[in-house]
Amino acid sequence: MPAKNTKGKPAWKKLLWVKQPYPDNYVDKSFLSQLQRNSNVGTYNFWTVVSDTTVLLGNAALTLFFCGSFVAIYELKWDPKYFALGSSLLSFGLAMLYGYHIQDTTVFFTSVKSAILILFAVLSLTPIFTSLTRSTSSDSIWSISAWLCAVNLAFSSRPLPESSSVLILSINIALCAAIVLASRLHTPEAVFWFMVFSIQVYVLLPTVARWLRRNSSRAYWALFSGLMVASSGASYVLMGWPAVFLWWFTALAIVIGVPGLFLALQKYKDQIKGPWDPARPIMTS
Repeated sequence: MPAKNTKGKPAWKKLLWVKQPYPDNYVDKSFLSQLQRNSNVGTYNFWTVVSDTTVLLGNAALTLFFCGSFVAIYELKWDPKYFALGSSLLSFGLAMLYGYHIQDTTVFFTSVKSAILILFAVLSLTPIFTSLTRSTSSDSIWSISAWLCAVNLAFSSRPLPESSSVLILSINIALCAAIVLASRLHTPEAVFWFMVFSIQVYVLLPTVARWLRRNSSRAYWALFSGLMVASSGASYVLMGWPAVFLWWFTALAIVIGVPGLFLALQKYKDQIKGPWDPARPIMTS
């Protein structure tokens, strides 16, 4: 609103293109009275931020569990069939829970059909996976796999919609890492079972976790807790008890320290919103 004329001058107007009897640095009281500080800054709840950090921590735990499982299969000669069967039982239970909640048999059976098609696709591609990196040194394979896992973790460690292209890219990168590692196993059977295990770990489990996070907080926290226990076991397989303690220290720092630091920094926000109008140029031909 224009200011009142108190000294015989015309009222000041908030218009830069109008010649007014005021100096260029003049600031009217009516202009300052409309300033708003932090009007668009939202408030955050501690437990909401903690829930958001579990997306990052859960993906890190999933990657750690995957790497530990491969080391157990490759170095300790554990049978990958048991990893695949165990993950299949977990997948079946989660699928039943999913089907019970959505109460849509069409979607449920479509998902089962897709899983069967993926299984046959993996079976048919197993001979190719087995000989894929036969001429490549193991050091190169470990380096490539580490980079692929790191890129997947960077892309997937934030809440994303199911149709996000970033999410689809992260899944493809994770499967590439699984294929590269599977090619170092010695038998086609081991390659097949490891790929079945990898698909359930990197495709099915994160999908169910995102769905549970939106629909059932208790089930989501139960799945997250189980994943943390599994990742702790993988840490022990990789480097023993020191790695387990380091992993839990890192997890606590992420899930408690990061939200606390984030909320503590909110008081330093200083966003000022003024009453000025954005310029809208008029284009003429």
